[in-house]
Amino acid sequence: MWLAKDYFFRYSMKLLISVVLLLSALTLRAQTADDKVVIANQSDVFTFIEKKGQTVVRHEVKTEYELKGKLAQDIHPSISYDDDWIILNHASCGDNKAQHINITSEGVFYDGTKMCFFEATLTPRKPKRTAYFVRTISDVRCFSRVDLANNTYFIRKRTVSFVFPKGTEKYRLMPWNQSGSMQVDTAYTKAETIITYTLHNVNAQKDETCMPPHALIMSNILILGAFSDYRDLNRWLQNYIEVNTTIPNLDAVLNEIGRDCQTEEDRLRNTYQWVQRNIRYVAFEAGNDGYQPDCPAEVLRKRYGDCKGMAMLLRTLLRAQGFDAHFTHIASTDIPYRVSKIPSLCTFNHAICTVFFQGQTYFLDATCRYVPLGYISQSIQGQEAMIGNGDDCQLLSVPMLPASSSTDSLCYEYELGANHHLIGRSTYSLSGDMREAYLRSLEEKTKENRQYLLANSLNNDSHRYKVSEVTFTEDSPNHEWTIISGKIDNGVAVQSLGSELYLELNPHNICGVFKIDTLKRVNDVWLPLRNHVVREVKLHLPHDFIVSYLPEGIEVPLSQGYLSCTFLQKGDTIVYRQCVHIDCREIPHKKMSEWNKAVDRWIAVCNEQIILKRKEE
Repeated sequence: MWLAKDYFFRYSMKLLISVVLLLSALTLRAQTADDKVVIANQSDVFTFIEKKGQTVVRHEVKTEYELKGKLAQDIHPSISYDDDWIILNHASCGDNKAQHINITSEGVFYDGTKMCFFEATLTPRKPKRTAYFVRTISDVRCFSRVDLANNTYFIRKRTVSFVFPKGTEKYRLMPWNQSGSMQVDTAYTKAETIITYTLHNVNAQKDETCMPPHALIMSNILILGAFSDYRDLNRWLQNYIEVNTTIPNLDAVLNEIGRDCQTEEDRLRNTYQWVQRNIRYVAFEAGNDGYQPDCPAEVLRKRYGDCKGMAMLLRTLLRAQGFDAHFTHIASTDIPYRVSKIPSLCTFNHAICTVFFQGQTYFLDATCRYVPLGYISQSIQGQEAMIGNGDDCQLLSVPMLPASSSTDSLCYEYELGANHHLIGRSTYSLSGDMREAYLRSLEEKTKENRQYLLANSLNNDSHRYKVSEVTFTEDSPNHEWTIISGKIDNGVAVQSLGSELYLELNPHNICGVFKIDTLKRVNDVWLPLRNHVVREVKLHLPHDFIVSYLPEGIEVPLSQGYLSCTFLQKGDTIVYRQCVHIDCREIPHKKMSEWNKAVDRWIAVCNEQIILKRKEE
């Protein structure tokens, strides 16, 4: 996805030599015994300066590092900058020499960000170091957010000050996820207003799996006033969006797209699919290119592009065929801000194409390679879309689709064979985001590994079934479902004792259900997707056996959805069915114990055995 040029968000995410992914909750506690380095004091000062009719921001940051203990520790004070929007004016850290490197984040094809850093060592003889940086943001519109607690070391005291001289009164601050322990002070003079945020004892951020997105939980300050409203923001972005949309070989491309099309809907569908399958998505972030899409002709020539370039190419191809298509700025669900209330660049990190066709609105995200026309990726469901139309724009909320639109269903149908093996077929069906994720994973495998992955998709977690004759269908974006099927020889589910057979039909192959370590967990849990996962086993009873025991089953309602497991007998067929339905991804810390208890109850029932008894002669 397009990573918006929100420099101070990026600064906080790139504090070390490599990009540090800090997706954790703000937690205030005392310094721990195993902290080897702490920050005694950190102060940031942001001064707004009117310069030739434009507002620039001077940023000064001073950080005092302190050694705890008797062993020497290396530290790497650092700050980010680039050659377009943010200029590094000064860097010092005692007698250490500043070093500079280019940084490209993981998953980004090119990023114009540079990093200035120092390699310094704290020793018992020199237990303290102070790093000092000064930089200038050349356009206040790119200064949209400051994180208050996104640190790699424990901080005893941190202050963040904003200095507003006369003439900059239109700029205002909006605390987001404000900590109750944060102190806010405002000082007025004849020449300026100074607002200072102070925090004490800020814990180093803990990186945990399945954490909520950074912006949803971190305490930060939003800077507003650069844009009067979302229409003003759209007009500014329009300066970047208006690129050359001429495509020299347009007729040839449209002929290829339109082959076998019978209706206008076919043309819409085929155009979307053509861009999905023929243009490789790569993220690109460098100065102006953080906002400006590549020309459609260049995207076609290179056969790759970022979300902006792909959206502009799709819009161009659709408009050439008479469709009402629009370039659209949007945020992924990682972003909690709404542009209708917060007109700022921090409200967007993605671009798509919106089409109005036959009374329907289609939100087309070509970066999703396997999403069919009419489906909307969960990454943008529920978000505000700013649909451009020259200097004007329209805001629409993207629909939230039901969780069942992303289904992962694995079904077995068995008969009892020789040596008490269960013999039959398995069918694995995926739709929505579950399908997209699976096919993306499959796409990355070699041909040999692909077959292994396909076969294991039908297996249990310990890979103890024998899988053969695997078939794979429907990997086109035009189809709603991908289906994998094969023959199964399950020799581990049945145990014999005298005249009885004990069957464990649980396939032990289900995603999204796990126990949470509540003793060590700091942050809330954020489940990967809203989805509907099914595991079903049908067993056709042998003619000489009857059901002696069939468990009752269970359904456990949760704040996140529900867990269920049922055992039914329909004539001479036993149907075992597990279901995990997730409507809400968030598991708050206070509800983790409830989740764990529900998972324990559910797993216990899922593992219950069915008993068959041989009919008496």
